[in-house]
Order: sequence, then structure tokens, then C-alpha cells
Amino acid sequence: MDTPITTRVSVHVLMDIFQLLDNNPLLGHYRVKMALDSLGCRYGHTTVWQLVALYKQAHPFPPQAKHLPTSAEQPLSTTASHQVWFVDVRSLVQIEGQWLYSILIFDGYSRAIVGGGCYERQNLSRVMQVLRQAITHWGAPETIVSDNAGVFLALQPCLAQLGIQGAPITKGHPWQNLAEGGFSIQRRMLDASVVGCTNRDTVYRQHAQFVHDYQFWGHWAHKRQDAQGRIYYLSPEVILGNTKGRAIDAVRLRRVFRLRQVTRTIRQYGQRRLDNFSLYVDQGLWGHTVEVLIYEDMLRIEQAEQVIVSYTCCYNTQQRRITMVDAHTRQQHYSLPVIQLALLALEIVRVVWRMPLYRRLPWSRRMLQAQRMSLFDRFAD
Repeated sequence: MDTPITTRVSVHVLMDIFQLLDNNPLLGHYRVKMALDSLGCRYGHTTVWQLVALYKQAHPFPPQAKHLPTSAEQPLSTTASHQVWFVDVRSLVQIEGQWLYSILIFDGYSRAIVGGGCYERQNLSRVMQVLRQAITHWGAPETIVSDNAGVFLALQPCLAQLGIQGAPITKGHPWQNLAEGGFSIQRRMLDASVVGCTNRDTVYRQHAQFVHDYQFWGHWAHKRQDAQGRIYYLSPEVILGNTKGRAIDAVRLRRVFRLRQVTRTIRQYGQRRLDNFSLYVDQGLWGHTVEVLIYEDMLRIEQAEQVIVSYTCCYNTQQRRITMVDAHTRQQHYSLPVIQLALLALEIVRVVWRMPLYRRLPWSRRMLQAQRMSLFDRFAD
């Protein structure tokens, strides 16, 4: 029969341990053993664990009341398709030192995937691309629920322009976003389908296959019972059907989901510098203000929402700069009549060319003005 713990350990050591736990009730047996070792009392882990258990038995923690989520903390309820969409970004697998990410958008009522894609980045442009494709195909929802990531917070102004309510979840309440909590089993099936993949093309193919198969799997939220009492589950594809949300014009949709928008004034001969490139816009717009809408693969120059010209380009979302403009893809959508005869005779041979970076003047404007005033004073004398 084992010797009682009160016999193996002296009363003096018991009092020291209980006093230590009174001051620090959250300490575990590892920290208590370290404290005993520092005092020169060498006991094994089993003995120390029994000492901590004896203290907790004599000083039980008061029972904590269970926190029941309120109605405001519950996920948004839906009664029809395209009322609430849930979006989330998930890390899939790391290949050659680079992560691949899955972006999925779920419909809250039918549980169907209305938008998805596998990408090498999880930036704003990729989220915009998936959301634009989903709205183009299914129409706009009433509300989009997401977490508090930076890409989703940056997406809020775009959603407001389309009349879509953005609803980030409360921090520490991941269950409010069904894309994180409610569909965890489906997401694990996605993880299982890409684990062990060593090729990007294989991951892309497995991700697309998962999105296709998921639509036809029976979902637990659509539990049914037939006349014989047998239970079966309807698939999200059956529940969603051909239901569409609010239609949005494709031109407006593309205009809203831009990466960057700047205002510029057209210079002489209809040119304008943008980053390190000089672009030819239109001769008749000399001195007019235009809007430059920049996307990841193209830029559009507009005036009063009228497209003037567009170019194919490459935009670096991290540096927020245009790295390439293809002059051969220039497309003139609208041209203004030119009144000056001199401009009619002018022929622009090169419409795009790279220019040097901006350089700060060695002399400030105030110093140049003071120098000019001093020269004028000498001339007056």
C-alpha cells in the first residue's frame, strides 16, 4: 500500500507549497517542482503532482457560469439564397517554399460555393477577382460576412458602392463566419485532397475538383426524411438551383473592383506621366482632368465615367506601381474633336515610353526665388 503524501512530505514543505499556490493559484506541478528544487527539496514529478492535486482538492475553483451566445453573437440567419455570403481565405499547402491559398465564398442558406479559387497570394486583387466572378454569375448578395483581415477591411468601400453590407465578425467569435466554423468538415476534406501534393498544377486541379464535388455532396444542413422514414441529405446544388441575386451592371462592377484610382491632368499634346511611363491619351483633353483606374492587368483612363483609352499593363500590388505598359494593346474608346489646326498636323509616333524616375531638385523653390530676386536687384541698380 502506498504511503500517504502527508507522511512522505514534511509539514514545513507542505506549508511552503500551499502558500506558494495561494499566491499563484494557476501554477502547475512543473513550476512547483522548480520552486522546490530551488529550495533544495528534491521530489519526483508524481509526488509534486499529488501535492498540487491535494491543494486543489482543498481549494476548489468556484464554478464558472457558462456563457451563452446572445442573438447578436450568433451567425446571421438566412431564409433564402443570396441573403448572406461567407468568405474566408485558408492556407492549403506549401510548395517550393511558397504557400498556396484557397479563397472560397459560401452561400449561407444553400451552403453552396458561389465563388472559389486557388492562388499563390492572398492579397486584395485575388479576393476582388473571386468576388467579381461570383457576383457576375450569381448576382449581388445583401450581406457579406468575413473576418477582420486587412484584405476584407480594404474591401468594405467597394461593397458599399455596390449596395452590399459588409459584416466583419466580432474578434474572438470565429463561429459567426460559417466559412470558418460551420464548414470545417468540408474544409478538412479539401486539406485531405491536397496533402502530399508537390506540384502546383496538381493542387489547382484538386482544388477545382473539390469545388465541383462539394456542390453535389449531401449537406447536414439539408436533412430530409421520406415517407418510409429513411433519412437523406440534399446537396447544396439542389437547394441553390438557378436562384440569382440582385443584378449589377458588368461595367459598373469592373469599375468598382479596381485596385487603385488616381486623378491626373492631361499635359500638352495629350500626354500624361504615370509612375515611370508617359502615356498618350488624347490631344483634345489638354488641360482637362481625367480619372485613371488601375487594375492588375490593365489601366483605363476615363472622364466623367466615359472611357477614353485603355492599355494592358502589369501592376505590382505590393509596391503599388505599374511595372509594364504594352503600347501595342492601346485601345481608343472615345476621341474628342480637336480645334487647333496645329494639333491636327501633329503626329504622335510613340504613345508610350519609359521615363526616368522623379528626382528632387538640388535647390528648393524658395532658394531659387531668392536667387532670382537678388539678380533682379542687381540689374535694377
